[in-house]
Amino acid sequence: MALGVIARTKREREVATLISWHRGGSEVQPSATRAAFCDAMLENADAIEIDVRRTRDGVLVCVHDADIPGAGLVTHLNWSELAPEIARDVLTYDTFLADLRELDPQRRIIIHLDLKDEGYELDAVDQLISDGRAFFVTTPSERSVRLLRDERPEEDAFLTLGTSSHGLSRWRTFRLRSHELAPFVAIWRTKATGVAVYHRLATRPLRTWCRIFRVEMVVWTVDREETQREWLDKKVSVLTTNRPRRAREIRSE
Repeated sequence: MALGVIARTKREREVATLISWHRGGSEVQPSATRAAFCDAMLENADAIEIDVRRTRDGVLVCVHDADIPGAGLVTHLNWSELAPEIARDVLTYDTFLADLRELDPQRRIIIHLDLKDEGYELDAVDQLISDGRAFFVTTPSERSVRLLRDERPEEDAFLTLGTSSHGLSRWRTFRLRSHELAPFVAIWRTKATGVAVYHRLATRPLRTWCRIFRVEMVVWTVDREETQREWLDKKVSVLTTNRPRRAREIRSE
């Protein structure tokens, strides 16, 4: 079996755990800003996590939440009609990729592509593929994971566990949490190459199962120093954090 991008990079960098700079990190620049992402690129991050959504007129934007303050839901917006004072604060995927080409021409950095919605999966990953960029996808959508694994079988797609239960009934919340604690059927059904798990849900049975079946595990989002140390000691595949510099120092110890 060929090594996935995470396993290859860990081997090349001689580390047990890669560190993913969540939204570019927030130790130096405000997270999710162009400045934060460029800082991560200049710091030669192991991986940079970036959230991507698509506007109604098809523009991919690097936005975490479903809505843009002062504008509305991303899926209802036309980028071409967005007010200039709002648009200047929103990073487009094209701009992010252009910065990558300039600041990481050797393509050493992995892109941790977090897809928030369905319908644009192939568009987002194909731009990375055409750039020759190493990446892995995380998404809570089983349909998205299965689509990517069917259509781009050489690429890594991870199923996200730990999504918000806001607005769900108690029964649906119970089913969601039960599924997250025992996601083995979903992993098999989607052919996911890994799981991206909220760190409080990364139980010992799940970690053991992932080791046995060689399923990569990403834990998120780990910011407290003692918790970073704990997960680095457990040697999960990827640690996602807003404090990547500190995590890197701990790892080097």
